[in-house]
Amino acid sequence: MLDTRLSLIKDANPELFDRLKSYALPQSIDLELFNSESGDANLLYKNISLHCRQNPQTEALREFNRIKPGPSTIVIIMGLGLGYFVKRLYIGSKCKMVVYEPDLNILKFTLESVDFSGEINSGRLFITNTLEELENTLNELYKYKNQVTVTQVPYVAGLYPQKISDAMQQLDKIVPSLNSNYATLFKYSKKWLLQGFTKLTQAKNNSSLVILENKLKDKTALIVSAGPSLDKNIGLIKQNRDKFIIFCVNTAYKKLITEGIIPDFTVYLDLIGLKSIMQYEHSQTNMIIHSSCNSQVFTQLEPNRFFTFYGKNDLLSRWLAKTCGFSIENYSTKGSVAYLALVSAYNMGCNPIILTGQDLAYTEGKFYSSGTFWGDMFRINESNEIVEEKDLKDKETFKNKINSFKETKFVNVKAQDGGTVVTSADYAGFISHFESFVRDNTSEVRLLNCSTGGANIEGFENKTLQEALTGLPPVGLDINKTLQAIINTEKDPIINRWESIKSGLKPLETDKEKLLQAAQRGINNCKELSREIRNKKLNPVRIKTLYSDIMNSYNRLDENFFDKYDFAIGVAFEELTEFNLLMQDESPQGDFAMIVNFAKTARRLFEATEKGINGINARISSLDRQPEE
Repeated sequence: MLDTRLSLIKDANPELFDRLKSYALPQSIDLELFNSESGDANLLYKNISLHCRQNPQTEALREFNRIKPGPSTIVIIMGLGLGYFVKRLYIGSKCKMVVYEPDLNILKFTLESVDFSGEINSGRLFITNTLEELENTLNELYKYKNQVTVTQVPYVAGLYPQKISDAMQQLDKIVPSLNSNYATLFKYSKKWLLQGFTKLTQAKNNSSLVILENKLKDKTALIVSAGPSLDKNIGLIKQNRDKFIIFCVNTAYKKLITEGIIPDFTVYLDLIGLKSIMQYEHSQTNMIIHSSCNSQVFTQLEPNRFFTFYGKNDLLSRWLAKTCGFSIENYSTKGSVAYLALVSAYNMGCNPIILTGQDLAYTEGKFYSSGTFWGDMFRINESNEIVEEKDLKDKETFKNKINSFKETKFVNVKAQDGGTVVTSADYAGFISHFESFVRDNTSEVRLLNCSTGGANIEGFENKTLQEALTGLPPVGLDINKTLQAIINTEKDPIINRWESIKSGLKPLETDKEKLLQAAQRGINNCKELSREIRNKKLNPVRIKTLYSDIMNSYNRLDENFFDKYDFAIGVAFEELTEFNLLMQDESPQGDFAMIVNFAKTARRLFEATEKGINGINARISSLDRQPEE
């Protein structure tokens, strides 16, 4: 019976399945089954009752009424117990449930005793035993407009308070990041795609980063970010310059150049503006640029060499990798330029990899290191208030940055010294990204965090830079000569398969008019539907016909554009997400309101698609010119 029940969780959580299958309850376990006053089964474990001694059902109902989950809610349940709250949620709502139960004894006993087949088979219940499983499950489940609610069965506070505290801290990092991911995708997906196409056609002095894979094996990498701790380490970096391959994030470039330190790689991710780096000399550094960053890098900057990072979570990169036959499975980005630098150094084979200036927190009242691009323009006082510098020059340049910081929501995270440190919700999400990198990459690379005084990153060794330097040998190579030798011998996959790219995009040019006609028909029918529902006397037959015509237009675009090209959803990611959400919406609302919403949402989708098709075709028309070798 247990094997049958365990098999239900095998697909969703195979690691937990294997763990439970091989786990045997200790013979001397302090666990006793008893009846509550209501007659419902209860469990005494380590002298703690897992549920209310009077009535577990009432306890579960009370908590259910408190949180009132809707169909778009993900409920994180700290503690499984005997599953009373899970059963109540399943019966009373259509929410998704993620149980975090860190005690294998409780999990084993309950899964032997209670049948959760209906809940698990519904696709709404997920059971986790570790923080890693909790995070991975939440990342998989979370969709646009989901609400995440956290609750706990009371016994967990007595049995393992620290594990629950750690889980809550982890959720404080994860949930804001999940929310901001959608906001970022909605704002930038079309721009990323079009910038990617623009750079593809304008590329000069550029190679794909994948040609450097494992080419700097066992060389020490120093990733230099612009956090406050950089002030403490800049002197040591300068004195020991020969011991590192330096990967510098763009906002720290000004400080390194001012100090006479030329980084081997400057890493750039930003979509908008080049002000953080454009006024400085770049001929001796190499630039790692994300495939979707600002295309003006090719016209405004002249480094020794560009290397383009094609990442697996970028739509155009995935299409290019498939078309040109190279793998980007180990190339991912997660929102911060320092993370892109970390992945780059790791894939080049660098070991150890050292972080500095990666505080991911506001230490000593500072946001950034002095002398960096954003440095010295404002600070944070003891009341977590933003204080601007009185003599700030070029205030207009920094206006948006200052305003965004004034809207920052501050949270406390674990510090390197074991205490806490103040940071933002975004930075808390970045901490989670670095921690997931450690879990996902199991090779023997040594990871050190020398951002002294900053946030703790689980899986990184906390060291001072002086300690990290002990025993480090010189790198012993001329990086630019080494890179040139690689370029001379390695075939770049993009340049080598340029004709495949052109032929893969040719149908899009051929189908352009057909696609635009479908989009335009959709727009016209949406306008007509909006006019029809404003009439005092509704015509149901006409409304039904228009609805059908709109769906036909959508289906044509879906089949011939969105499904046909991996990158196509980038032109209308927000509009497609809203449209699909509307099509799946089961919330009660009147037919009239649904039709109004349908007409508006569909029209936005068709208009965004029309602009996107024109934007892509305007760029791919210049693909006849192959990039420079």
